[in-house]
Amino acid sequence: MTTLQESIDLNVPAEAVWAQLHKMDSYPQFIEGVQSVKKRGNDQAAVQIKANGHSQKCDTEIVDGRRNEQMTFKIKSAPHLGGTIELRPMGDRRTTMQVRLEYDPQELSETFGLNGSSHNGTVKQTMQQNMAKFKSLVERSHS
Repeated sequence: MTTLQESIDLNVPAEAVWAQLHKMDSYPQFIEGVQSVKKRGNDQAAVQIKANGHSQKCDTEIVDGRRNEQMTFKIKSAPHLGGTIELRPMGDRRTTMQVRLEYDPQELSETFGLNGSSHNGTVKQTMQQNMAKFKSLVERSHS
């Protein structure tokens, strides 16, 4: 498994970040390749993903660790991918969001047709872009 970890400062309180993370229907707005999300109960979702022309439906589990602090997620089918999102309040109006992503590079390459030699850079760049889009969305929604 490969692990990537990135963080970003958001100009909104942790509660606003937490609320936006739980609006799964907004995921296509900030996660590249996510076409749709259908929530199933409190902790399950069916996610339709398209990358490099390859479409994949993934069953996903989301577990809230500590309200307004930590959320863990994992795709239960191929490609096996999971991670943790941690929120750290930085005063009343700022939050640092740290995202830790764990994935199998070989499986990700096979599922989505990624070039094996550059997939780590691609995944990292996509992760950073997704976090920047999330920042824009949550700050716009909260202002």
